[in-house]
Amino acid sequence: MPYVGVHCKENATAHLAHLVKASAGSGKTRVLTERIKRLLNISKKKILAITFTNKAGDEMRERLGDSEKVKSQVFIGTFHGFCQQVLEMRGNLIGLSKMPQIFEQESDRLLLIEQAIQSTPSYFLKYKNSDEKKQRDFRYRTLEFISKIKRELLLEEELLNKTNKRG
Repeated sequence: MPYVGVHCKENATAHLAHLVKASAGSGKTRVLTERIKRLLNISKKKILAITFTNKAGDEMRERLGDSEKVKSQVFIGTFHGFCQQVLEMRGNLIGLSKMPQIFEQESDRLLLIEQAIQSTPSYFLKYKNSDEKKQRDFRYRTLEFISKIKRELLLEEELLNKTNKRG
């Protein structure tokens, strides 16, 4: 078997995707950041680094610095952030005329629920006649229900069955 030097191995695998799975504090961020630095020196291709948290992405960006090369070749962020960027750049190709609004803060989501309740007469009458604690509980239960629907990827028919059972 021919000998393959370290640099040859790096060049041979530089283009491959990698999934790094390790416990907290094991040095994943440092290793990934160093790998990105090396890739930037040997390739002009774009690099996609998906993180689980915004905090991890911020830490990686801080370690890489803000050079033009990093800005133009590297995307570091969460899966949601990456998908949002794709929609912003290419949403028109699937018929989006403008970027959908994303409600990151719980207070924004609760305000939207409040507005939906007020615009639905059958809910609003019951809601309006409840005390503040019951109104707050209803808003939070609604928010939890929406999260459950998203988490379980319910189809419309399944959703209708669940809501009809709740009565």
